[in-house]
Amino acid sequence: RARAWARSWIAAARFASLAMTNVAFGVFVAGFILPLRAQEIPALPPPGLTLPHVVLMSMGGTIASQASERLNVTNYGGKGVPHVDPENWVHDLPDLALFARVTTEDFRPPADAPAAGGTTYPQLYAVAHRLQELAKDDTVDGIVVTHGTNTMAETAWFMDLVVNIKKPVVFRR
Repeated sequence: RARAWARSWIAAARFASLAMTNVAFGVFVAGFILPLRAQEIPALPPPGLTLPHVVLMSMGGTIASQASERLNVTNYGGKGVPHVDPENWVHDLPDLALFARVTTEDFRPPADAPAAGGTTYPQLYAVAHRLQELAKDDTVDGIVVTHGTNTMAETAWFMDLVVNIKKPVVFRR
């Protein structure tokens, strides 16, 4: 009987501990999480707020492609498929205007370039030269370079070797 009593006592203690944990969690949610209600995103940044100027530079790749149909997520990119201009990204993401003043630059390969040609050295040098110019521009606070997946690491490494700037440059695929 003593063992049975001990087992039931241990089970009751475990249940009480679990119940107290759930009660504590409930109090936490009710006290801290629920008052944080969703707020509307303002249409414009508050007056007097100076937003950083970010240059969005597109070098092409899958990120600059779209499917022939809206829900086609497996067959996009490549020759003959519609491309997304960098200006369209900014237009399609109006909330960006709340965080930064975004301008775009298009360094994608020409439409008649071979599909598997990748990035050429002249294109890399043109981008490196432009990054250096943007670094000298006091109105630019940062640069985002969108790039395809296949050779992004090599391009970022090349830019690290030849570009000497202090401003943040982010490569994104």
